[in-house]
Formats: sequence, C-alpha cells, structure tokens
Amino acid sequence: MDVLMFLASRAGTVTSLEELMTAVWKGVVVSDGSVYLAISQLRQALGDAANGVSYIETVPKRGYRLTVPVESMSFDEPPREVTRHPPRSRNRVLIAGVCLLAAIIAGWAAVTLRPTPSAIEHSLAVLPFADLSPEGDQGYFADGVTEEVLNRLASIRDLRVIGRTSSFQVRGQNSDARALGEKLGVEHLLVGSIRKAADRVRVTAQLSEARTGQQLWSQTYERKLDDIFAIQDEIAKAVAAAMQVKLGVGELARMPGMTRDVAAYDEFLRGMALNLVMRRESFPPAIAHLQRAIDIDPTFSMALSGLHAVFNNGAFAVPERAEEWRRAAAESLERARQLTPDAPHVLLEGGIAAVRRGDWLGGAELFKRLEVSYAENGMSAAAAGPRGVLLLAVGRIRESIRSLESARAHDPLAPALAGFLSQAYLSNRDFRSALAEIDRGLQLEGLRESLLNSALSVALNSGDRSEIERRLAAITDDTFTARVHRRLAQFLEKPAGVAAEIRSLIPKASDGERVALAVWAAYFGEHALALDILTEVMPRRGHAGVIWVPLFSEARSQPGFMVLVENLGMSDYWRVYGFADFCQPAGERIQCR
Repeated sequence: MDVLMFLASRAGTVTSLEELMTAVWKGVVVSDGSVYLAISQLRQALGDAANGVSYIETVPKRGYRLTVPVESMSFDEPPREVTRHPPRSRNRVLIAGVCLLAAIIAGWAAVTLRPTPSAIEHSLAVLPFADLSPEGDQGYFADGVTEEVLNRLASIRDLRVIGRTSSFQVRGQNSDARALGEKLGVEHLLVGSIRKAADRVRVTAQLSEARTGQQLWSQTYERKLDDIFAIQDEIAKAVAAAMQVKLGVGELARMPGMTRDVAAYDEFLRGMALNLVMRRESFPPAIAHLQRAIDIDPTFSMALSGLHAVFNNGAFAVPERAEEWRRAAAESLERARQLTPDAPHVLLEGGIAAVRRGDWLGGAELFKRLEVSYAENGMSAAAAGPRGVLLLAVGRIRESIRSLESARAHDPLAPALAGFLSQAYLSNRDFRSALAEIDRGLQLEGLRESLLNSALSVALNSGDRSEIERRLAAITDDTFTARVHRRLAQFLEKPAGVAAEIRSLIPKASDGERVALAVWAAYFGEHALALDILTEVMPRRGHAGVIWVPLFSEARSQPGFMVLVENLGMSDYWRVYGFADFCQPAGERIQCR
C-alpha cells in the first residue's frame, strides 16, 4: 500500500527504483527485489484495465508509472464529475486517489476471495497420520507431516480444509468414513501413516469420499531420513498437488492442458524431476515417464510441452541422438499446440524453440503473448522469469537482473532461477552476488552439477586465486565438466602450453565442456582461441548468456565476435527491441566491448 500511495502521489510521472526505496523503506537497507515483489503483488491484485493495459507500467531503465488518472472523491458525497484541483488541493487529491485505488483492490479481493460453490463442494479433513513405526516413537513426526499437509492444502483456493483442532479431535476414533464426514462436515477425508525403520521413512496417504468410503487416491512416499523436516515439506507439497489434480481445485488444476489423472501427473513430475538432473543417463528415463503420462492422458498438453523440453535438453547431453530427439521435440510441441495453443506452457516452449533456432524476433513475440497468457490465467508474476532469461541471453543484463530478482521473489525455491540470476550478476561484474546466488541454489534440489560448474566460472572471472582453489575443490568427479577442470587446473602455476592442451581437449569435448574450455582459454589470455570455441559451439547451445561474462570482453571487441552474433541471429532483435548493454550501433555496423 505504501508503494501504491507513492505512485499515486506522482500519477502520470515515472518513479525510479531509488525514489521508491528511499520513500517507502526509509532507514531500512533493502535490495531492488523488495520493489519488484511489491510491484508484482500490486499487479496481481489489480489485474489489467479494461483496455488490457497494466495499471502500473514499467518504463525500461527508468522505473514505474501509474497509467490511470488519480481522481478526487468526497468522503461525504457520492462520486461526481471530477474537477481539476489547484496545487493547494494536492493532498486531498492524493488521499482520494489512493482510496479509489484501494477500493479497486478491495473489489478484486471481494470477487476473488468470496467463497464459490466449488469451495463449498470441495471440503476436506486431514486426519492425524498414524505412527506405525516398530518402536512407536515417531508420533511427533506423524503429527508434523499431518500439520504440513494440512497447511499446504488450506492455502489452496476453492478447497475448504477443516482446521487442525477439529481434525485432531477425532484422533483414534473408530468411526466409519460417513460418520467422520458428517461429524466434521466435509466431503473428503485424507488419512495417512508413517513408518520409520533405520535410516528410511515411509509415508502413506489416502484420499477417500466420506459419504461412500470409496478410496479416490493413494500414494506411498519412501525417503532416506537425511533431513526429516525437508521430507515433511516435500511430502506435503506432493500431497497438495495431487489433491488439486484429483479434486480439480486450485490454480494448478485450472491450468489449460492440465490433467485430472493423478497417475499421469505423478509420471509427469517424475519425468520433470529427472530433467533437472541434466546428465545423459537421466534423459531416457525422464522421456519414458513423460511418455507414460501422455499414454495415460492423451489430452495432457502440459506433459507434451514438458516432453519437448526434455527432448531438447537431452539433445545437448546426448549428441549421438540429437537429430532424433530434436525431431521428437518438435512433434511433441506441435501436439501440445494443437490441444492448447494459447496455454502458457505451450507459448513458453515455443518461445524457447524459436530463440534456439536463432529466431529472436519470433521468440520475443511469443514471450509477449506468454505474458498475456500468464495474466489471463492468474499467473502474472510468472512472466518475470522467462522475460529475465530472454534479456540475459541478448545481453540486456541490468534489465535481466531486475526481472530475475522479481522472479526469485515469486518462486524462491527454483534452482534454475539461481543459475540464471548468478550468470546475470556475473555479467554485471558483481562477483559476490553471483557466488552468493549459486550457494543459495546449491541448497535447493536439482542442477547441482551445473551450479558447481558455474561457481568455478565465477571464480575464474573474478581472478581470485583462493576462490578458484576453493571452487575447484568443490567440483565432484560426476560433474559433467570435471575432466576439463582437472586437466587445466594443472596450468594455474605454469601456464606455458595451456593453449595446446585446450586444443587437444576440444575434439572429444561435449558442448558443455567446450564452453568451459572457452572460459579457461580467456582466463589464460587466449582470447582468440576462446572466441573460436564460442563461435563454433554457441549456435548449438540453448542459451547464449555466457558470451556476456567479463572474461569474454576482450573476445567481444574482436571483429569475429560479430560473426558469432550474426550466427546467433541477435542483431535483428537488437534493432527492434534495444541493444545489449555491451553493444551499440556504429553506422551500419555494431560494435561490442
């Protein structure tokens, strides 16, 4: 509300991030992310005006502007024709304008948060999970899982969940499902059990219809007992997602192209989790899981879009199958497009496919449609991530950082965002933030090998020898670039002959290893060699953001860099949407640094 009030006080004029932070967070040290989060929340609350324009406009490189007029309203009279007030009435205009906008938010809340028929129809009680451990000493964990699941489910829109006190009141009662449902006033019951043995824990959850006792869904989760609280959270998320799918409630279930079959959704989740591993052996089983999801539910276009992503990612990791998998990726995306042409996941994968083939203008147009689709599906905040990734690839780094920080505020547990944001910080020569973001990402599940490799790249770019040694020590043997790093680390003390060593490694190196070789070449001052490697490998890579890191600044100043840029197809995009932070037009040519 403070941000909204300040924007209202300057209605029609652009307000910079610095002005907002100074005015709203007086005396408090905050990052740009605080502003992005506030703007994101306001946009989600306000939605769009009748003409489709956002109430809060982002003015690139300048700040934000309120696009609607601020009008005066009397507190003791009905709204009437607005008259323009002289400067002495400014405070009254400001207060009334803020009240008007606050009323818009209140109206939105009244409409969107008012109980709907589905909220009454879909009611659930989460009964205390039973402790079936041999020693009977895991009651605390059973209660913890119950509470986590209950809290997750309670946050789902259109699902009425009975509170903890009422649910726990029926602990140990042997009443049948119908009696419990009538007593608690719910249509559905979720029951479960936990069993701990040695270093393993098994949690079973079952959903049933209270009136008939019919079991609608059940699932068993078995995990290694490394972090008991993380397990509680993981299971709670999985159960909540399954409930949305099975009962058809919440934002997840309303997504176009979403399945209503939990078995299909479970296969989808398994496949996408394996996709995050990003190792050649993880892609075949990921593909198998997603194909099973589609076999179960042929209308599951979200799984088809996911299959497009996995096939494309796998093509980079398994080059001998690249042609086959890229063809299969295109077929999967086309099937998804035929089912749900305007679904966010279809537009997202379509945009990614366009930029991978060098069609940056076409990709940008699809990403613009994606923002509209996200807004139409109540997911406006989700647009920040794809926008930030695109801006990073084309070298508009400062704008990229703002978008990616906003995306992180919306989805803080996404490891991919940590990878992209750390690369954006690195390109902006903010080495400390880049490493901090990588270390944050390493605490999340997924992309560990990629993040370890990125951490070493940041250290090499910084030139900090102690940090290089530390990040080298963290590289595990199963990291996909470990072989390259081990060989070239030997030249840190005596760099003589390093260029010959890099050239000897290129023929058998994967594309990911070749990018690492280019970073090492630039670190040792072999800039022409680094550019040669990038020119050869980058047109096959899925994302071009690495070319903007500091170590490649010397390569960017060479004439051959424009050959790379033309091969990537970026120059046409720049002339329409704006140049990279490191490039500018020089007559008919483009100069980069």
